[in-house]
This record gives sequence, C-alpha cells and structure tokens, in this order.
Amino acid sequence: MEKYSWFVVFVSLNSLLLLGLAGYVSSLRMRYKIAYGDGDNKQLFRAIRAHANAVEQFPIFALVILALMVINYSPLQINIIMATFTAARIAHALGIILKIHVARRLGAAMTYLLQAAVAIIALTEVFT
Repeated sequence: MEKYSWFVVFVSLNSLLLLGLAGYVSSLRMRYKIAYGDGDNKQLFRAIRAHANAVEQFPIFALVILALMVINYSPLQINIIMATFTAARIAHALGIILKIHVARRLGAAMTYLLQAAVAIIALTEVFT
C-alpha cells in the first residue's frame, strides 16, 4: 500500500463517523421537529454533543498525524495510533448517544492521551 494510504483510510473513516453523527442529529431534528438548539430534548442534546465533540477533536489530531508523516515517523506506529484514535472516537460517540458512561470516559481518555502523545512525539522528533 502506498505511504499515505492508511492516512486516507483514517481520514475517510473519521469523516464517515462525522457524517453519521451529523445525520443522526438531523434525523432527530426532523423526528422531534426541532430546527434550532436542542429544544430541551435530552436525546438530541446528546447527539449534538457527540457530533460537536468529534468535530472538536478530529481535525487537529489529523494535522498532527500528517506532521508525523512529513517528518517520516514510523508508519507502523502512526497506523496503530490512527486505529486507536478511531476506536476511541467511536467509543466516545456511542458512549454519549447510548449513555454508556464507561465507553464515553474511555473514549475521551484515549483521545486526550493520544492527542498529548502525538504532539509530544512530533516535538521530540523535531528537536532531537
């Protein structure tokens, strides 16, 4: 597989996750006839937060992964990190939507740890 193929898979899968979460928000808006905000509907509130949180986390993480690729960091390690991040984001989204608190917490914790790790790895690689 080409050097950047797994990055393309990573971006595509997370884009589909974002699209799925956005579609879920839209379907709830139509079902409950709520055009703006959450209308004090807890299910819609959770769906909005799951989508918004994914939007908040994914872009910067993808940029740091791309930076690691630019500096020729280990492709195997990058692939493991991308797969783990994707699993963490799925767990987090399902945890929020389905009220599975352990999945939400685990997904959030893994996201934060990976975010910190890739940033530190990138800085370390550049300055050593």
